[in-house]
Amino acid sequence: IRIVQVPGPLVVTLRLRSLCRAAMAMAKNPVVFALATGMGLLTDKYELAVTSFIDELSDFEASEFMKEFVHAAMYAGAVFGMLTFGPLSDVFGRRVCMIGTSLLCLIGAVGSALAPSETFLVVCRIVTGIGMGGEYPLAASHCAENAQDSNNGGRNVGLLYLFGSGLGQLLCPVVVYILLCTGLPDDAVWRGAFWVGAAFAALGLVLRILTTVDSDKFKKAHKKREQSSVSTVRALQPFAMPLLGTALSWFLYDVIEYGLKQNDTAIFHANSASIKDSVVTVALSRLLVIPAMAIAAFLPSYMQMKWMQLLGFAGCAVTNLFLAIFYVDIHKEYVILFNTLYIIQLAFQSLPGVTTMGIPAVIFPAAFKGTCLGISAATGKVGATVGSYAFAKLKNDGHISWIFWTVTCTALLAALTTVALIPRWDGSTLDLMEKAARAGDSKGAVGILYAGPTKSTPKAADLESEEAETSEESTNEGSLSGNSNRESE
Repeated sequence: IRIVQVPGPLVVTLRLRSLCRAAMAMAKNPVVFALATGMGLLTDKYELAVTSFIDELSDFEASEFMKEFVHAAMYAGAVFGMLTFGPLSDVFGRRVCMIGTSLLCLIGAVGSALAPSETFLVVCRIVTGIGMGGEYPLAASHCAENAQDSNNGGRNVGLLYLFGSGLGQLLCPVVVYILLCTGLPDDAVWRGAFWVGAAFAALGLVLRILTTVDSDKFKKAHKKREQSSVSTVRALQPFAMPLLGTALSWFLYDVIEYGLKQNDTAIFHANSASIKDSVVTVALSRLLVIPAMAIAAFLPSYMQMKWMQLLGFAGCAVTNLFLAIFYVDIHKEYVILFNTLYIIQLAFQSLPGVTTMGIPAVIFPAAFKGTCLGISAATGKVGATVGSYAFAKLKNDGHISWIFWTVTCTALLAALTTVALIPRWDGSTLDLMEKAARAGDSKGAVGILYAGPTKSTPKAADLESEEAETSEESTNEGSLSGNSNRESE
């Protein structure tokens, strides 16, 4: 007879404490932090790319409208997720909301893999979109707030973009190609791709539960917000101009990015004989553009993000203008030239890809950063919906060259928006802006933001010590005043 000794409450408590300490130690590891924070965006970009293969691989008998609606369903959910989870994270914290978005992504991915009909697939894409939508404001805010130096907030968001957009969009065509090579039926291929996405979502959920913690910067801002009687709407009013700039820039960028990437399989399929060849071409284009994404990720440490964004939109406009003018002549006769130009415009896209997420992640105060990022990202996803639907319509009507004309005009408008509405700053500017916002001076914070870089200003550590000294002085003054009153009595 084997006697099994059941551990007592004390032993269980000690083991739980040991597990918590191990998780806290893992949270400080930069690799674990990157995986936990970026896995959601990676899953988003991966599942977004899967959608572009559904039309070619699924056996659903659906109308053209229903096929286009599948593309737009995820974006509709994303808009709701961004507008919901962004503000909620300012109230309940980034960690709790990030766990919630990972759970929704997992449910949506599993449901998509098991979808018995096109209608059920649309519902699952909406659920996935809600989770994915929340990822943008949460992951970007968390990355920027965990930067030890305010100058590095943009770089952290750039690395997040590289991990999500670079690796996520590359993995999808690779996975689909491998599944196609196994000889599986087309229906099993796209369902298998969704199962892989579910595995990514599950990994992100586990990592976030075990390792993610709210940053010190967020905790301090949240404490100040709880003590303040000013509403979020009132505090945000002076930030209308920068919020318009970030929201409109993200809208125009997503019209370009999502409109093209949701339909690029069909664009390349026009030049190839089989779906497998077009999948390989898409995978190679994603792989070749990763070096540009890597440069874009580190560029905020050396270049103003405003000028990065302007350069990206300008380069995208010029390249797509060339594709629009000469599409008829080169898309079949000079396939290598066409593919090269397409990759070049993807490389230019990587610059505003970093900045449209990075700029709102750093220029708004931590107390309502999630709200501002949610509004900007939601406006972007409206642009993604417009671009996805409009470009799919042009593709189905056989007007591929019109897609490039649309991208050209959109990029030029985005460049003008950048010049007119986006501010310039450095780390010291952001520290001063944050200090003014914590003090309740939102108008002064916006004025500091648009005053431009001020390298001579004190750093965050100095500002926090000044705030502590100010608080201590006010306490001492109150004590002295009380003593004086008692002496008078």
